[in-house]
Amino acid sequence: ADGTVLRGKGAVDESMITGESLPVDKQPGSKVICGTINLNGFMFIKVEQMGESTILAQIVNLVQEAQASKTDIQRIADVVAGVFVKVVIAIALLTWLVWVLLVTYGYAEPEYEGKMVHPTVFALIFAMSVLVIACPCAL
Repeated sequence: ADGTVLRGKGAVDESMITGESLPVDKQPGSKVICGTINLNGFMFIKVEQMGESTILAQIVNLVQEAQASKTDIQRIADVVAGVFVKVVIAIALLTWLVWVLLVTYGYAEPEYEGKMVHPTVFALIFAMSVLVIACPCAL
């Protein structure tokens, strides 16, 4: 619960909320935040906020909303990536088909590193090259 110190004083660790590593001195009239720790001293605190209305609950809600939502540019990037991957795969398949046909009809020799290879393997080398160049993350 969030509240105000009525009596007493102490040093409070607010690092969970503020990130400040040094204790903060509290005295009558000082605000106290939910989730902080009284390191020394005694304080009587009047509760002013509880449950969903505390600062900690508001921070949690903001973080959840931020994680659940996407910005416009993220949505655009997702759409573009979805189309791009499909286009690259289609180009790689077309490359494979063209090289298989070129070898089958005698327009190219299926030679790789000085050795003859099967036409589909030869064509696969070119198709994989397209994938690796267009989408290096596919590695």
